[in-house]
Amino acid sequence: FQAEDGIRDHCVTGVQTCALPISDANQNGTPDCLEVVAPDEAAFLAAQALLDAGQYQPALDAFRQLLVDFPQTGRRIDVEYGIARCILGLGDYAAALALFQQFIAAHPASPLVEGATYFEAKCLYGQARYADAVPAFQAFLRSYPASLYHDNAEYYLGRSDFALALYRSEE
Repeated sequence: FQAEDGIRDHCVTGVQTCALPISDANQNGTPDCLEVVAPDEAAFLAAQALLDAGQYQPALDAFRQLLVDFPQTGRRIDVEYGIARCILGLGDYAAALALFQQFIAAHPASPLVEGATYFEAKCLYGQARYADAVPAFQAFLRSYPASLYHDNAEYYLGRSDFALALYRSEE
């Protein structure tokens, strides 16, 4: 088969023809290093890449389309979480909060509950519901002391405490 010789500055620098051995594990001649990705997985990875790039509306559209195109996808839980993250990224804290709460209730054993719990508290903060955000961040920190979101949770907990102190001093 033919393969690109190299890519530099997003330009293919050449094409090379090579022969591949057929191994016992792969009798069809496909290189063992190539992975076939199911269409729903490819759609999920594309949507996730948009989310990771901060392109929330295109990612939201892609996640929603994935559920239309592949209603039985094995990535449904990940898609639900991705949709909630997109809505949070778009600044609709109330809608995102409801989705994160639904996610936690529907999938309590999912490893994504940790992130959903953090983002639930962040939605409260985003709505300036500091009296609710403080215990939410405290509960998160108690439940997930080694979390990737730990430092952010401490930061928003401190900001929420500060906002509450300002509010109380104005009364």
